[in-house]
Amino acid sequence: MIRIGIFFFAAITGVYGVLVLLPINLRNGISNATPGGSTDFNVLGIAAVPAASSMLWAHAVSVYVFSLSLCWLLMNSYRRYLPLRYAYLAVPQPARYSCVMVNLPPTVIDDTSLYKLANSLYPGQVHSVCLFTKTGKVLSAFEERQALVQKLKGLRATNEKRFHVSRIRAQQDFSGGLRGTCRWLFFNCCARTRYLFGVGPPVRQVSGIETPRMRRSSTRDSGAHEAVNVPSSTRMVDDETVRAQTFVPWWNFFSPRRDAVEYFEGKLQKLDRKLLYLRAVGTSRLPAAVWSRFKSTSAGNDALLALSPRWDATNATGAAARVGTPMPVRGNAASTARSMVS
Repeated sequence: MIRIGIFFFAAITGVYGVLVLLPINLRNGISNATPGGSTDFNVLGIAAVPAASSMLWAHAVSVYVFSLSLCWLLMNSYRRYLPLRYAYLAVPQPARYSCVMVNLPPTVIDDTSLYKLANSLYPGQVHSVCLFTKTGKVLSAFEERQALVQKLKGLRATNEKRFHVSRIRAQQDFSGGLRGTCRWLFFNCCARTRYLFGVGPPVRQVSGIETPRMRRSSTRDSGAHEAVNVPSSTRMVDDETVRAQTFVPWWNFFSPRRDAVEYFEGKLQKLDRKLLYLRAVGTSRLPAAVWSRFKSTSAGNDALLALSPRWDATNATGAAARVGTPMPVRGNAASTARSMVS
C-alpha cells in the first residue's frame, strides 16, 4: 500500500508541476523579463510570478496537495511500523541485559546460592541466574544407553524368532522310518553346530511330557486322522532355552556364557544409575563462570562494568575484579562494555 501511494504521489506531483506550474512560471518570466536582469532559473521559478498575480493560487494548491500527501504517507508508514515495533519489543532480548560473572566465591554451589549472591549485590534487579555446565559425560552415557537399548530390542526380536522356529520343529511328526531319522539327525547336528559357534544353546531332551500329535490312520480306505500321544523323546527342543547367549567379557571365548538379554539389561540398569548420579551430584558444573540476567539494561550495564575482569588493564591499580567490588572502567573499555550490553 505504501509503495503504491508513493508511486501515485510522485506521478501526480510530477504531472501537476510539468503541466500546470511550469507553464505559469515560464509565461510570467518571459513577459516580465528585463534585458540582462533575468536568468533561466528566474524564468522557470516562482520568482518570475508577480506578487499580486492571480496565478499564485496554483502554487498554493500544489503546496497543500504536497503536504497532505506527505502526511498520508507518513501515517501509513507509522501504522505499518508500530506493530513491527511492538512485536520486536515483545520478544525477550536477554543479551541486552545479561552478563557473565566470574571469580565467584566457593560458597556458590547451585542456582539458589548464586541468586542470593547476585540479589544481595543488586537488590531487586536480578531476574534469573544460570550456572554453566559441562555435559560431555552425560551425553556420552546417554548415547551409550541408546545403543544398548537398540541392541536389546534386536536380541528380544531374535529370541522371539528362535522361539517360534523351535516350536514348529518340536511339533513336527517324527513317525519313524528313514525320513524321520534323517530329519532328526539334521536337526540335532544343526542345533549343536550353532551352539559351538556361540549362536544358541544345545538342544536337550524334554522328558516326562506327552504332546498329542496327529498321525495318519493305518486304515487306507478311510483317510481319517486319529490323535495319538507321541513319546516325549521325539521332542527335540526346549522353548525356554532357545535364547541368545554371550561371552562375559565378549572377547574371551573361554569365559562362562550368560544369557545376552539378562546381561545387557544389567548393564542398562547400571547406566541408568550412573545418569542419575551425574545429574544429582552435578560434578560437571563450572564454578568459575555463571550467566546472570537482569531486569533492566542499566542494571546489566552496571554489573558488566563492575564485575567483569576483562578490562582489568584499564584499572588504575590493575587489581583483579572481585564480586561485589565495583571496578572503574575508563575510555574504550566503557564503550566496549556498553556496546556488548546493547
